[in-house]
Amino acid sequence: MRLANSAIILIALLTLFAGTLRATADINDPKYAGLFEPIQQQRLTSDDKRFLQLALAFENKYLGLLDGQWGAGSRKALSRYSYHQFDAAPVNIHLAALFLSAATRIADSGWDMIYLDTYGLSLLFPLDAYQRDADSGTFQNWSHTNSSLAIAAGRSDFAGAKAYHAYGLDKAAGYTPYTVRRERTWITSTRGGDGLLYVRSDYVNRGWTTIILSATPADQGILNAVAASLGTGRRDPIRFSRDGYLDHIVTLFLEIADEDTTPPQTGRDTPSIGTAKPETSHASSGTGFVVNDRGDVLTNAHVAGDCKHIMVDGTPAQMVAQSKVFDLAVINAPDKSGGAHARFASAPAQLNSDVLVAGFPLSDLLEGLNVTRGVVSSLKGVRGDSFNMQISAAVQAGNSGGPLLDSAGLIVGVVVAKLRQDFVQEATGSVPENVNFAVRGEIAKLFLAQNSVPITIGTPTTRPTPVELGAHASDITVFIECR
Repeated sequence: MRLANSAIILIALLTLFAGTLRATADINDPKYAGLFEPIQQQRLTSDDKRFLQLALAFENKYLGLLDGQWGAGSRKALSRYSYHQFDAAPVNIHLAALFLSAATRIADSGWDMIYLDTYGLSLLFPLDAYQRDADSGTFQNWSHTNSSLAIAAGRSDFAGAKAYHAYGLDKAAGYTPYTVRRERTWITSTRGGDGLLYVRSDYVNRGWTTIILSATPADQGILNAVAASLGTGRRDPIRFSRDGYLDHIVTLFLEIADEDTTPPQTGRDTPSIGTAKPETSHASSGTGFVVNDRGDVLTNAHVAGDCKHIMVDGTPAQMVAQSKVFDLAVINAPDKSGGAHARFASAPAQLNSDVLVAGFPLSDLLEGLNVTRGVVSSLKGVRGDSFNMQISAAVQAGNSGGPLLDSAGLIVGVVVAKLRQDFVQEATGSVPENVNFAVRGEIAKLFLAQNSVPITIGTPTTRPTPVELGAHASDITVFIECR
């Protein structure tokens, strides 16, 4: 199955680091219990292994070739990925998370194998996200518009090829380079003050083809993926086996994600965890944010899920979809189409990273948008809930559904709840301070992709000033009234 087909495009926006999903899966059902068992690597096909090698390269965990051989390098790379993302040994559900992360990247830039006939060489190329740059000497140049990756390709004699590798070695300021010197292949991989540089020369078609890759350290995984794909002659496209082991694991995982169970928090206009009080208010308000130029607005299900009439900034809107499991809802506000909209971070928020909350708390008392800053305090929610994460930014009633932005202005979560002080004090005798929660950005992207709501994945470039970040939050954040 080619990655360009519609089935892959449907799931390509999913970036779910699965964690522990037993809360929504019937672990007594053998059909799903297998997701939590060790990986049966012998059941992976060669195509499955090549796809996973690419995925691990994107995650900056794999440095080998995309050859479909599952040796020690591949096994160690998968183990590094599982322990880094989940703090656990590899199990089947980790394959699903890895697959979906790679599918996101592939669809975002149209990565696929191409053959450069002039150079007699194949490589992974971002067919939907590149620009042709000016030639430099004998080199043709391209750049990836979604990252700092630059690609250069040229032909020369052996003396010319040696000179390019000497140039690479000169860039290795205080860094021990990786080198390969074979009769028909030279490789030089360095890190210097200007970033990362990878030079590969192959003797092909009675001459030497040299490929030079460069990127900033932040995009090392992307550079690794392209470097791993390089090879002389025509190479098969990256695919996975239809109805194979990997396909089976991903399908089971998506079935779990589709299940609908009772959400961990209740109450429409009081965003707090630790309450089972029924909803008594006939009208309420909350926050949302615009996610695309169609005017689709993301918020919490407990903000808009039970409304007879929904208003967004004073104009009518309609429910599109909601999930009680994730406590998320998407509504369409035609008045917001064509305007500013949010961009989502490609990677999950990291522990202790800076975040900003925007919303309309206590709307009966306060007027206008309110923003607060904090950090990601924990990557888990209450009792280890893997759908939410804990943040220190102040949250009040009315903040529910608002955006959680990182320091680059990209969405990393959806504000959902605060921990009720009276509940915790009664249970523990202690009064919690500044304990608030947000739905993880990966969950939000999963929910939107399941409902065919398009979003934009952003790449951090320049860091906005605090004032610029506040202005961006104001542009994308909306006031929701539920009647």
